[in-house]
Amino acid sequence: MPGDFNESGNSSGQSYSTKGIKAESEINISGFTINISSTDDGIHANSDSGVLETGEDGKGTIVINGGTITISSGDDGMHADKQLDGNEGYINVVTSYEGLEAITINLNGGKIYVYATDDGINACTGDGKTSPIVNITGGYIDVTTASGDTDGIDSNGNYVQTGGFVLVKGGSSSGNVSGSIDVDGTVTITGGTCIALGGVCETPVNSANAYVLSSVSFSSGSYSLKDSSGKEVISFTVDSTFSNGWICSDTLVTGTSYTLYRGSDSIADWTQESGTMGASGTGSFGGGKMGGFGGQNGGNTPDMGRTAASAAADDKILHIYSPYFLKTVTGF
Repeated sequence: MPGDFNESGNSSGQSYSTKGIKAESEINISGFTINISSTDDGIHANSDSGVLETGEDGKGTIVINGGTITISSGDDGMHADKQLDGNEGYINVVTSYEGLEAITINLNGGKIYVYATDDGINACTGDGKTSPIVNITGGYIDVTTASGDTDGIDSNGNYVQTGGFVLVKGGSSSGNVSGSIDVDGTVTITGGTCIALGGVCETPVNSANAYVLSSVSFSSGSYSLKDSSGKEVISFTVDSTFSNGWICSDTLVTGTSYTLYRGSDSIADWTQESGTMGASGTGSFGGGKMGGFGGQNGGNTPDMGRTAASAAADDKILHIYSPYFLKTVTGF
């Protein structure tokens, strides 16, 4: 890294930033193994007016097309003022206040694990022009929030899912105020699978078939949903205890009977009707650690199933420890 460092660790002519990676406009990551420990946002893109040398506004976008990214943050894991796109790669937000935050969040592929003490994924209001949305078309997303007034996924607009597998665990016992998925608009799932455990704020509308488990306690263990022939159609793992939830999936077929197992024990069974079955607006939450793989503060161990090609693409490792890291890094 260029620059002469003084005894305090600051390069000449530079100012401190407590963010891990920060840009005035765009951040694009397509490879590398990146480990970030920061007291502020792990990765942050601004959209300030006239901030660029050309006089143009910052775009405020983050695009992840590959790589392995691990973040421990005292604030947001990733924050884009405008839009955050996760297309490929492995993202593990081990701990954060809010995991992923932007006005528009598009998750299209890869593996994403998030642990947050407030909202795990947050599509927030910002410029007054764009309607907030969480849009999921593919990939595997695992989100857990701490107990209390938290949301696993929070959208000040809509939640739309057309593919992928989403496992979200969060929300308080109030249910109507905070929950696994909390939106100001609607939850629409027409493809893929979404499992939402904890407080139930909203349930899917105009969606694939869904079933609300309003009196089921999800304690630690492995879960398997099987049809009447014994074929497994959905499986997931929980590392703590959550009460209530719902499952929405394009694999749930109208007229088919299903049984949900924890290990070998049956905990719920139903015959699926068209649309969303069961009561909504009730919920409670208990827990702390993230379900699925283990790790610090409910985080997850890295994916050991990466291919040789992906490992070769990530043969450089960047470790970032903030607040003693510069705002601008060049020449790496």
